[in-house]
Amino acid sequence: MAQLPRHHRRGAEVSRAEAPSRLSHAPSRAARRQRAIGLLRSWAQKWNIDPRLIGFSAGGHLAATLSNNYAERICERVDAADDASCKPDFAILIYPAYVTDPIDSDALTELMHVDAMSPQTTPLTFIASAQIDKFTCGAVAYFLALRKARVRSELHIYGGGGHGNGLRVRPLAKWGVPCGRRLDSLAAKPGG
Repeated sequence: MAQLPRHHRRGAEVSRAEAPSRLSHAPSRAARRQRAIGLLRSWAQKWNIDPRLIGFSAGGHLAATLSNNYAERICERVDAADDASCKPDFAILIYPAYVTDPIDSDALTELMHVDAMSPQTTPLTFIASAQIDKFTCGAVAYFLALRKARVRSELHIYGGGGHGNGLRVRPLAKWGVPCGRRLDSLAAKPGG
């Protein structure tokens, strides 16, 4: 059996105590999210996509984080893609994870920038989660912060489905219906 290169084996040698926390790489992850949105917007015409319909992430915490961390670019400019806005026009958060710390609390992480949320700065947000999902406390806490800031948002909690099931397990799998209605309302009127 072939050996993995040494740099691939290194991860197995790191003890749990040495492993970085999930937030320790937040600036580099945030920079990649910002760049991804800029790339999509700058290539939208060539790829024949609507650049305003950006924001969906099955890892909903990434979309929530970007919704509140777009104003200042974190990385150095690479090319014209970094000149495009990285603010989502809306966010679709399906069973968002890690928006609270600890997971089963209502204490939003500092990356959510609750004090800076407003209808002018935070995009419309659609949230769906299952009641039995351990991350649903965070989804509810995030929705309540959006509501307090008067950011247009919707929260749908389904009686079943779990976490990470996307479109496979009902009733959570039905999140696309109300989300589609919300997207139709955005398309129907400018500023949705």
